[in-house]
Amino acid sequence: MVDAGATLLLLDLGGEDLNPSQKLSLAYGSRAFLVGKLGLTGFALPILLIGQNHSLFGTKFKVSDVLSILVLIYATLNIYQLILLGQV
Repeated sequence: MVDAGATLLLLDLGGEDLNPSQKLSLAYGSRAFLVGKLGLTGFALPILLIGQNHSLFGTKFKVSDVLSILVLIYATLNIYQLILLGQV
């Protein structure tokens, strides 16, 4: 939720979303952007949580390893966006 709100604020201030799928949804307005962003998270997160103990493509890595990395990336992105908002 922080990501979506911060993204919309940064866009209003002249920023740009670098994610091609989000750029496409933004072409249809803020509501489509929010539905797309929250819908993707709402769809992917339960699947990742259900499969967290499964092996990833037959390797020694588990889905939970990827989930941990995604959480770290997402947290870093949120912090970066808040820093950007603090500079405005």
